[in-house]
Amino acid sequence: MRIGELSHRTGVSVATLRAWERRYRLLLPSRTAGGQRLYSADDEARVREVQQLIAGGYAVGAAAQWVAAGGSPGPGSGSIAGGPRSVGAPSPWGADLNAAARVQARGTTAVATAVERRAERPRPVDEDAHVDLERVHAATRAMVHAATPADVVAALAAYVREVGGSLVDAQIDEAVLPVDLSFGVGEPLLPRAEPLSVARLQLERSLPALVEDGRRLVALLRRAADGT
Repeated sequence: MRIGELSHRTGVSVATLRAWERRYRLLLPSRTAGGQRLYSADDEARVREVQQLIAGGYAVGAAAQWVAAGGSPGPGSGSIAGGPRSVGAPSPWGADLNAAARVQARGTTAVATAVERRAERPRPVDEDAHVDLERVHAATRAMVHAATPADVVAALAAYVREVGGSLVDAQIDEAVLPVDLSFGVGEPLLPRAEPLSVARLQLERSLPALVEDGRRLVALLRRAADGT
């Protein structure tokens, strides 16, 4: 099948499939005489296995690397809960969100307490990426203790600068990562780091998880502020 059909079957965008193929060699297409890539049922199965691992709480990069290598993750190796969970099990955020819903009327401090457990769990680590764990942990802690959505944005912005990146308010070149860190707080805020730089590598590997955490915390803070 062509990549568009694979995308339709799995629900994963073509851009993401190409990234998984390029970065992790998750997909092993054959080629037609004209050079067109054709993907097999095995490729589809690997994509679905990655999806299952992600649903079970594993980082995208770690899940794709394990599946591409033909292995399976072991306890504590990539799960944001510190170990593997059965496919279809609720995300570790589920309990935190429920707890936050019960206490959000008490204010933003209670919301931060409700998600504190999430920050204390070990983050996925790819040792080959040389990710600065202290900076990731500091950014996570700052977000967890944020009193407002603006504080979450500030924590992410500080992390980008700490690893050697910069911030711009518009996408201007290939050095800009296409993710808005503002969460609707003020003008768009996009991280920037030169391709192939150490800062770019660290941002590509660590920022997605931090942004997802930030997005959920901002939602909790806004719900708490609204009293809903």
